[in-house]
Amino acid sequence: MIHRARTYADNDTSKIRGRFAAVLGAGVLFAAAIAATPFAPQAQAEALLSDAQRSLSVVAAPKSDLDIDGWVNHKSAKYKIGEVVDIYIRANLDAYVTIFSVDAEGKSTMIFPNKFNKVNKIAADTVMRVPGDAAKFKLQVGGPSGANLLKILASTDNRSFEEAIVFAFNSGFGQFEGETEKLADQIKDVVTDSEGDNQWATADIAFEVLEN
Repeated sequence: MIHRARTYADNDTSKIRGRFAAVLGAGVLFAAAIAATPFAPQAQAEALLSDAQRSLSVVAAPKSDLDIDGWVNHKSAKYKIGEVVDIYIRANLDAYVTIFSVDAEGKSTMIFPNKFNKVNKIAADTVMRVPGDAAKFKLQVGGPSGANLLKILASTDNRSFEEAIVFAFNSGFGQFEGETEKLADQIKDVVTDSEGDNQWATADIAFEVLEN
């Protein structure tokens, strides 16, 4: 997805190494009546995940009252390089959302929140679209072809992963420069070591990237 991003002039759509390219824009709450039911194409995309991607996919939150689900704008779970991806997230409680992307080469990026938009709160029983209508970035599919994993994490307290994990923000997005397995271990530590009344929930979205 996004792995080596750089800033853009308005309406520019430069490619990024990995899944997505970023343009200028920012995620906002977006009310939408879109069903979030699982569908067979996503299961097919999940079957293509690499071992590195699966190491992050299996990270789960302790059981709690918080529940989230997520989906993308292509029900086919297939995107051609150059197409734009919109991510939709719904939570049953007020929560703070973080989204990681792992591409077919195992490159990992925290795509939301980011330097273009740090506001990542979702209200209970609403739908958040990333990017939102007032966005200063877009998520555009880039190479390589293959499976892409989106790992969505939500917490009832505003716990920033930047406090526990080192990212490079040269492009405005949080690029993790180690192996995906290491990132998965660090995320698991954050999710399982929370104190107080903080609750966590996770959701996965897989899609396939196709050559044009």
